Amino acid sequence: MSIGKKQYEKRTVELVSELQGHCLLLSPKENLRTPLPSSVTSIKEWPNVSVDETFKSILSINDLAFSQNLNDFLKELQQYANRETRLYFCDRTTTPKGKNGSARNDITGSLWDTKWSVIHCERFTTEKKRSAPQYACGIARIKRAHDGNL
Repeated sequence: MSIGKKQYEKRTVELVSELQGHCLLLSPKENLRTPLPSSVTSIKEWPNVSVDETFKSILSINDLAFSQNLNDFLKELQQYANRETRLYFCDRTTTPKGKNGSARNDITGSLWDTKWSVIHCERFTTEKKRSAPQYACGIARIKRAHDGNL
């Protein structure tokens, strides 16, 4: 499904608007194109976090997409998460059909492999071209049981 660049921007604004509490931004705040909602009580920017911190929200807008080793990075993020933490993402991704544009990672596949549950996700492109980048946009949380899906 192709949604166009304006709709892509709308999706990222919607993700940011859902952030709550103590929030971890995987890229600098000044890179956001929208203000943080009043429900965000404090923020930290990756990698400037201390080991004992736990976040209510983690935000990735194309940060997971360019991770050198996504599975290791997602496992590392878990040390800053608990059962209430939500990981909000909108990232370029590879697809099951092998289309990847410039993406190097399968975002949703890596989330599942590293014990995150994807609780909402949509896939789209921003252009109608066959070679257009594919995106995965959604919300994940840590799996509640090691052998469970949710």
